[in-house]
Amino acid sequence: MKNPAADLPLREDGKFDVKGVVGEGTFYVVRESGFDIGLYQEPYIGSVPIVSGEIAEDFAYYLAKSEQIPSAVLLGVLLHNTEPFVKASGGVMVEIMPGANEHLITMIEDTIAHAPHVTDIIRDGGTPEDLLKLALGVIDYEVLGEREVGFKCNCSIERAHTLIASLGHEEVESMLRDDKGAMMTCG
Repeated sequence: MKNPAADLPLREDGKFDVKGVVGEGTFYVVRESGFDIGLYQEPYIGSVPIVSGEIAEDFAYYLAKSEQIPSAVLLGVLLHNTEPFVKASGGVMVEIMPGANEHLITMIEDTIAHAPHVTDIIRDGGTPEDLLKLALGVIDYEVLGEREVGFKCNCSIERAHTLIASLGHEEVESMLRDDKGAMMTCG
């Protein structure tokens, strides 16, 4: 970003005018998999034109167009009052499964259209379940599990061995011979 301290004006609905700063362009999604089990696969890279400049709307558009998954994505970012730093953020994503009841889809669309801003829920100390209710309204649901979200290293010597083994004998020999070895660092 050329100007990370850009002053975002507010739109009429009270949200930041992100599109005014982002402008036209392409929204890229890079999806990686296999790391959690020690395998590396080439990342899948998809793209769609930016339609609104809002990450949630552009991501929902990407899911609908690139992956054919009708979805609603709601995001909110609460900034510090005096500093250009994020105080809290959160969101919810609802994906419509094939064969879903059309009445439920209409109910979800209506609920989301009339929902308060996610940022307001976050500012008021909302929980993940509050965000779920924001998207689903009166539709019954079951929480299947909960876990803390955070950034932590999940490295171990066993994972390192599994990763190296997944490279294959020829690749490891090439690293030792041609590159004079390799170094694995914890990210």
